[in-house]
Amino acid sequence: MFTAGHPPAADPAILERLAKSTVYFQEKFAEILSPYLDNLAVETDNKEIRKKILDAVKQLREETAVKLAGVLSCRNGFSPGPYLRALSAAAIEAGRPSRKPVPSLTPGGRRPPELFETLREWRKQKAAEEGLAPYQVMHQRTLVQIAVHLPETIAA
Repeated sequence: MFTAGHPPAADPAILERLAKSTVYFQEKFAEILSPYLDNLAVETDNKEIRKKILDAVKQLREETAVKLAGVLSCRNGFSPGPYLRALSAAAIEAGRPSRKPVPSLTPGGRRPPELFETLREWRKQKAAEEGLAPYQVMHQRTLVQIAVHLPETIAA
């Protein structure tokens, strides 16, 4: 039991378990989730789909930052005040615009090779010459596949 204004004393076993779970989940965020979020990007010609995906990725990053802040706030035990402050601060920080642009990536999380950029420039010029949208000359997926697989024949 506790009296008004005085929370009950925390059980040492619970505090130890909470500290261990904080370390465990912090490691899982760092090992599993963070690498994927850091290298996540989208390549598509469709502006509407790109916007929806980028919005979803942004929301995922924000939610991840808030959840991690909640986990980290419990390192030395749980207290509602510090926990809620950590969540609020993380939500505010996550809502700020990114300072560095998200790099364009090919499937597999690698930077596109020079050939990919050369193909994009060729497609852009060809589209301008013919008065077409770039995707009407060649889809982004095709450019990525050519750059990644490096076909040696026209048939390939």
